[in-house]
Amino acid sequence: MRILSIHDGHGSSVAILEDGVIIFAAEEERFSRIKGDSGFPSLVINYLVNETDYLNQIDRISVASNSQKYM
Repeated sequence: MRILSIHDGHGSSVAILEDGVIIFAAEEERFSRIKGDSGFPSLVINYLVNETDYLNQIDRISVASNSQKYM
């Protein structure tokens, strides 16, 4: 099972786990060059879509958020 995990708070990030093993992980600040970048990690997602094939066969998506906009 492949899980896409998204965190959109302080230090926003994305991770992909396959059968419980991390196969990809990155923080948005690595792409935006803004220390502790927060919000939706769109630059990391764009990288995954355009430069890798990791998003093929995603079985589940999890989102960790402290934002009230999802409640």
